[in-house]
Amino acid sequence: MQYAWTNVRGERTSLAFFIPRQDLEASESGFGYFKTELEKDILELEAALRERKDLSPWAMAQRLLHGSPMSRRLEIREGPEGSLIFAVGPGQASDTEAAAETARLQARLDQDWLPCREAVRRAVRKRISSYLADRGLVRLAEGIAVRYDEVVERNLPFVRPLASNLEGCTRSQNTLDLLEAVLSFVQAIPNGDVPAEQGGKYTAGLSVPLRVLADDRGDCDSKAVLFACLWRSLSHAPLALVSIPDHMLVAVAVPRPAGAVISIHSRKYVLLEVCTGRRTAAGTIMPYSAKAVLAGRVRYKLID
Repeated sequence: MQYAWTNVRGERTSLAFFIPRQDLEASESGFGYFKTELEKDILELEAALRERKDLSPWAMAQRLLHGSPMSRRLEIREGPEGSLIFAVGPGQASDTEAAAETARLQARLDQDWLPCREAVRRAVRKRISSYLADRGLVRLAEGIAVRYDEVVERNLPFVRPLASNLEGCTRSQNTLDLLEAVLSFVQAIPNGDVPAEQGGKYTAGLSVPLRVLADDRGDCDSKAVLFACLWRSLSHAPLALVSIPDHMLVAVAVPRPAGAVISIHSRKYVLLEVCTGRRTAAGTIMPYSAKAVLAGRVRYKLID
C-alpha cells in the first residue's frame, strides 16, 4: 500500500508498506466473536453442568421422590419452560395427603435447586467473561465493550513494520517530531463509521489497525487504537485513550504540553484528535471535545 499525506506545516510525506494477508486474518480472528459460537458454547456448558449430580434438578427431584413414603403414588413431570413438577401418577387417587406431599416435595426441590441454579449462573457468567476476554472484549453493565489495552497489545506486532517506515519519515527522533508524524498519518486516513456487527461477528464497532489500513477508513476509536499501536512501537512516552460521549481522543504525555491538556495521575497529557477530517496539531481539539472535557465527561484507559 502507498500513503501520501500533508502534515500541519503543509509538508508532503509519503511511504509504502505491505500488509500480509495472513497478518490481517490473524489480527481479525483474534478479535470479536460470532454470536452463534458463543450461544453454542454456553449451551454446551449448561448441559455439562446439569449433567453433574449436584447441579441437576432432575437428579435432585428423583432423590426426593425415592425418599418419599408416597413414592409409588407420585411421579415427576416436566412443566413450563423445562421446570419439574411433582404430581399424582396415572391411576392413583388424588387426595389431601397426596396434595400435601407433592407440595412438600416441590418446596424442597425449589429450596435445594436454588443454590445449584445460582452456581450454574455463576459458571455461565464466568465462561462468558473468559470467552469475551479471549477476544478482546469485556462485559459491562451497559453492554459489551472493547478492552482497548488488550487490543493494542495484541496488534503491536502487526503494525511494527509500518511504525518503522513511519519513523524514517520524521525530521528527527525527538518525541514531538515523532508525535507529529504519527498524528498527521492517522488523521489523513478517511473517517468512516464501523458497525457494531458485521457478517454475524460482533466487534463493538471497532476495526483492528490492519483493517483500518487495508480499508483506508476508520472511526474515532479504531483510528485511536491504530495511533496507540504506532505510538507504542516508537516511543515510551505515556499514552491514554480518552473517551467522551460518542467520541474518542488520544492523550500523550510529552515535554511541555500545550493547548488542550488533561491531567491523569498528576501528569499532564496533551490531547489529540485523530478523527476530525482535517489536520490539527497536538493540543487542538474540536469544540465538542473541549466542552465534554471541561464538563468532566471523560473516561480514560492508560495504555502501558
